[in-house]
Amino acid sequence: ACKPTSAAVLDLIAKRGIGLVIMTARWPRYVNGTNLTNEGPFFDPEQPIEIDDQSEEVAQRLDATLTALTAAGARSVLVSAAPEIGYDVPYVRARAAWRNRTIDMAPSRDAVRQRQGPSLRVLAAAAQKHGARLLHPADRLCDEQSCLVEKDGHLLYRDEDHLSIAGARLVGPLFDRIFQPIATAQPPGLTSGSGSGPELR
Repeated sequence: ACKPTSAAVLDLIAKRGIGLVIMTARWPRYVNGTNLTNEGPFFDPEQPIEIDDQSEEVAQRLDATLTALTAAGARSVLVSAAPEIGYDVPYVRARAAWRNRTIDMAPSRDAVRQRQGPSLRVLAAAAQKHGARLLHPADRLCDEQSCLVEKDGHLLYRDEDHLSIAGARLVGPLFDRIFQPIATAQPPGLTSGSGSGPELR
């Protein structure tokens, strides 16, 4: 159902005059063609990751999507993937706590760069060609050495790669420049009229 669903979304964007579209995905999985090896409770970051390079196909399809969005009058924002942890973060943390152990699940920044490199090149090329903005969650989740899994006692992931509410809040400020102009703009379809409140038009 992916293709008809995507076509319906594009049709909705055009018909409703939606002016801003934000796109995110687990881009490394699609571009590299594989998940991390043996993801879940028993993930081993030392295991080699097989690559089935799909960068050309993803680039072509992303180009077609951005072209369609531009034709529909929408501006696009691309969001690169959050760093993939590999471990089922809550499960592994709970199991370690039950056994009074600690485990370091934080991936190194170098490992994240290597994993995300091909997809970041695809995204950067697409953003430049179509004038889209490109945002990087890793800018909020990583320093030069490693990427966070936990902050201030809150887990930042709810599984191997999806952010928790705490993780989403940490990444949230990346979107301030995107949403601030919308938040401060006059709502469409409203005018200040002479009565006690706004009038619909």
